[in-house]
Amino acid sequence: MNGWERWVRSRQELGRCRLVVTGSNTDLMKGELATSLTGRHLDVTVLPLGFSEFLAFKGALVSSLLDLVKKKTAVNRLFREYMEFGGFPMVALSEAKKEILGAYYDDILTKDIARRHRVRELGGLGRLAEFYLTNISCPASFRSLEQKVGLSVNTLEKFSGYLASAMMVFFVGRFGWSFGERNKSPRKAYAIDPGLSNAVGFRFAENAGALAENIVALELLRRKLVEPSMDLFYWRNEAGHEVDFVVKKGKRVTELIQVCWDVSDAGTKKREQRALTGAMEKLGLNRGLVLNEDFEGVVKAGRKTIEYRPILKWLLDIE
Repeated sequence: MNGWERWVRSRQELGRCRLVVTGSNTDLMKGELATSLTGRHLDVTVLPLGFSEFLAFKGALVSSLLDLVKKKTAVNRLFREYMEFGGFPMVALSEAKKEILGAYYDDILTKDIARRHRVRELGGLGRLAEFYLTNISCPASFRSLEQKVGLSVNTLEKFSGYLASAMMVFFVGRFGWSFGERNKSPRKAYAIDPGLSNAVGFRFAENAGALAENIVALELLRRKLVEPSMDLFYWRNEAGHEVDFVVKKGKRVTELIQVCWDVSDAGTKKREQRALTGAMEKLGLNRGLVLNEDFEGVVKAGRKTIEYRPILKWLLDIE
């Protein structure tokens, strides 16, 4: 309804009620609406369910290590469901999961983006969305995407902004102390929900590692929303060694996190440790974390300490 925000403003000024305005699009309270509601609104970003919330929806709430041990089989099964179908509340509670996820994907592209922004190149928008959702956690620059997607750099930048503002994907940049260093480097794209990635791309069995990394990225994004001083990056050196997440609070790097679903292979473990120790040396940290499927332990690498921790315990904040 045209002018609804003026009605909201008048009711707020009269003090007759408290109002919550909600919608699927993050642009709801921006642009022209912000002009009418300046100083009268507080924006709250609502993400799909975190894993602990997902367990609560499923009647399997875990609040302690004892709980986790007792319910281990059920929690592992539910985590695989979460990796495959994600945390949209209706999807979590419905049997028609694939159909709902497909409808969400189509609605975001056609209603939240194409119709809102009057996009004419619908095919290019769809190809870019599909690329991001099927290549989660892979660094990509607009220049590298130009030929793969068939769009100009300017259009890629614009469409990527649309996808992020509609909360289909979000981006994590490469760590650098200077703005120019960060701005010139490729960014990693993550799905706002792993179910969306599986709806248009690969399935859980095909790439559990990338999906696990996406879930960790989402949890870090959730924490960032409640801690404004927190920033999130990935780290990569000249030799190509990479750490998945650099957590920075204020001017200080506080945490390095590597995600590796299967650490049973000695070569894989060595590669992850080499990247972490390199980043720790460069950024002045003495401790790094490797989140994985089920291995738990501590490894000393000279003066550096690398902790291996099951991703479930980290998500549920259980020691």
